[in-house]
Amino acid sequence: MSTVGKLQIGDAFTYRANKEQGVIAGEVLEGTVNIGNFVSFTTQTGEKNLRILAIEKVQTISGHSPSLTGLLIALNDQSDLVELKLLRNTEVKIIHLPS
Repeated sequence: MSTVGKLQIGDAFTYRANKEQGVIAGEVLEGTVNIGNFVSFTTQTGEKNLRILAIEKVQTISGHSPSLTGLLIALNDQSDLVELKLLRNTEVKIIHLPS
């Protein structure tokens, strides 16, 4: 496992009606984010690693804020999304796990 970047979470929500996928919108603070990397964060039950499925640049409606990065992630269950929502304005690691 190696850290390849850091992301500050702005928001997290379910992707459309698909309960197995979520979206994290945030600002990449350093490094690079690639499809297949993982978002890594620590919870009360231990460390969680969620696979990044897709990446999009997101612009705010006002256009005054810097653009954000939207990450489509695979959720293990809905508790992952709840935990991510609690991490708003928190820095998380982007990691690469060897296959």
